[in-house]
Amino acid sequence: MEIERVGTGVPGLDTFMGGGIPKGIDVVVHGDPGSGKTSFAIQFAKNGLENGESCIFVELDILPGELRKKMHMLGLDAEKYEEDGRLIIVDGVSGKRVGTCSRERYVIKDPRDLNSIAKTISDARQYLGEGGRIIIDSWASIALNFTSEYRGLIRFTEAFVVESRNSNYTTLLITDFSVEDRLMKILRHIASGYIEFLTRFEGNSKRRYILIHNLRFTSHVETPIPYTINSKGLRVIESRL
Repeated sequence: MEIERVGTGVPGLDTFMGGGIPKGIDVVVHGDPGSGKTSFAIQFAKNGLENGESCIFVELDILPGELRKKMHMLGLDAEKYEEDGRLIIVDGVSGKRVGTCSRERYVIKDPRDLNSIAKTISDARQYLGEGGRIIIDSWASIALNFTSEYRGLIRFTEAFVVESRNSNYTTLLITDFSVEDRLMKILRHIASGYIEFLTRFEGNSKRRYILIHNLRFTSHVETPIPYTINSKGLRVIESRL
């Protein structure tokens, strides 16, 4: 049985993972700040939208206006797809700030409340229907509110993943090194894939690599994949195996 796959939107990357990410699975994208995780997420969303899919972008780190500006910089006309009813940006930031009023249709009223997060995402998914892409940028921001008690967060994540799989959504969970090792291991166990963005200094030069640790239903390369970041986003330097 052939596995249906979706493109990452990063030129040259899909070649290293059997043609793309298996449709309907959930992948953890982990890396340092500034490694290009949000750019990767935007390119992933752009690829889906350009191929007729719907997308939910849950933004917990920057305001929706800032996200739309970054989307435009990377060639994604957010407003166009929002007007078409195929892109939903979930505001997970305004609720953190006292006195901040959001104009977004989908707002997480209290980003520290897992039920509030789950309901907002569920409402957005119900509006779009089955099949599409979901990005949580970032799951690390949710985890920061639960540094001493993980059980509720783990139950929330497991339920979210199951619902996304059942609705045939391909999901990215963005994380960084603020997530404790123990919790990171649990998340990796829950998810279907784990991709890490690495930054290394070699001599006087900064080098960037993508490392695919695991990806369900996929034969992928085991070695680091060099990439660069420019005004168009991420691009793999070596596009052939």
